[in-house]
Amino acid sequence: MGKGGKSKGSSGGGQWVYVPAGKPLNSVVKQSSSGSWRSGSKGGSKGGSKGSKGKGKRPISMVRRAAKTQPEKCVWIGGLPERDTRKDADLNKTLQEWINKQVPGCKFVDIGSRGSGGAIFADESAATSAISKLNGKKFQGSKLELDAYVKGWTGEEEE
Repeated sequence: MGKGGKSKGSSGGGQWVYVPAGKPLNSVVKQSSSGSWRSGSKGGSKGGSKGSKGKGKRPISMVRRAAKTQPEKCVWIGGLPERDTRKDADLNKTLQEWINKQVPGCKFVDIGSRGSGGAIFADESAATSAISKLNGKKFQGSKLELDAYVKGWTGEEEE
């Protein structure tokens, strides 16, 4: 048996348990009804979950992730029609190719189901030129809106 306490052919996951000197083994580990030994910790699930229900960590889009560290390279895109599907890889690819024909330097495009999303550009100058050149242009029959990507914008303007 090597490190980790597992031997070949063992179906159960082995675990090393520290037993302080002078403390009985029964107080540290318990035998379950199936005959296997379990440590005396609370809960029997792996991974340390804090409960079965809750939001947890939801994945965020690549554009939002990039906007946290390099907001000058990210551009908000809106004006596209809403659709039933969450992601449309073909639309994202087609829009990225169309943008690169107009303004080179678009690295990634992600449009959500509500018809808005974002794009990541190679540098700040490509992003600003895309905003100035493509804002108001038509793509697949829809008038595009491009603007600086603002983190945390909720769509409500203060007056």
